Amino acid sequence: MTEPLGERLRVKRVVAGLSRSGLAKRAGLSECTIKLIEKGKTQPRESTLLRLLTTKELGLSLIHI
Repeated sequence: MTEPLGERLRVKRVVAGLSRSGLAKRAGLSECTIKLIEKGKTQPRESTLLRLLTTKELGLSLIHI
């Protein structure tokens, strides 16, 4: 079974050496949004996923999501 999206995002963020606020700035999102996704409290909108996918430091692809 695969990890929940929020956990995968947290792992990618930590491996990239980014804080939540650092990722939020790079992705053009709020720190609160990153926190809620990582904690599994919300499912990101399509536009939010696209912002995360285009944050090159994370190295995400559709396969990771």
